[in-house]
Amino acid sequence: MVLEARDNAVDLDSGLKEYTVVLKRYLIALVNTAYYVYFHLPDAQHQLKQSTLKETRNEKFNHISQLYERLDNANCGELSRTELKTLVSGLFVRGIWQCSNGVSDEVTKILQSEQQKNKEENDDKRAQAKRFVLEKLTIQLRNCILGFVQIYHFIRKLPVQQQYQISKLQSQILEHELNTDLLQPWARQVGALHSSVSTALKADTQFREKLEQYRTLHPDLVESPIFRACLYSEVQT
Repeated sequence: MVLEARDNAVDLDSGLKEYTVVLKRYLIALVNTAYYVYFHLPDAQHQLKQSTLKETRNEKFNHISQLYERLDNANCGELSRTELKTLVSGLFVRGIWQCSNGVSDEVTKILQSEQQKNKEENDDKRAQAKRFVLEKLTIQLRNCILGFVQIYHFIRKLPVQQQYQISKLQSQILEHELNTDLLQPWARQVGALHSSVSTALKADTQFREKLEQYRTLHPDLVESPIFRACLYSEVQT
């Protein structure tokens, strides 16, 4: 087979660059969700959990943050396929999988607690809305990690050595599979996860108090930037 020039893979490489952008956004959403379930939302067992927060932070929260920094420091927009495969390794994927499952388990516990409250107390629209958001979070966490793993397996199959350059037709097929079948659906799920965790935080009494305090200290910031800045400050604490 006559191999085409490397320029035939430009669209595919553009898709891989977009993947790194969405991956960083996914890690941010996962960190924000971890913050919601581990470090902010109070519940009946809040005091009992205090002794395990440090361990939780080390095992999950900080791990996700470190993975994000690792990706960010790699100048992801300029990564070659070889560099991307090295960075998004099997170990990297297993770490994200474990983090996602741990966070998802905690969201499920919160949801079950809310469902129990519904049986014991009079339900209202606020409680219903909270359960709805928690249900969406569990679904979106699962969809996001599955999409992440699917794209990981796709990337692992891509040739990296120059002698294995792919033809224009092959590149077009792969580009369509990555962008249309894998990346676009995953990006939508990541966006939905961002939206759901933002809704959950804005409905949380303690976080709203922190947001008001932050707004008082930064009166020049408008609503959307001040929410992101406040959340970033809390996550980094």
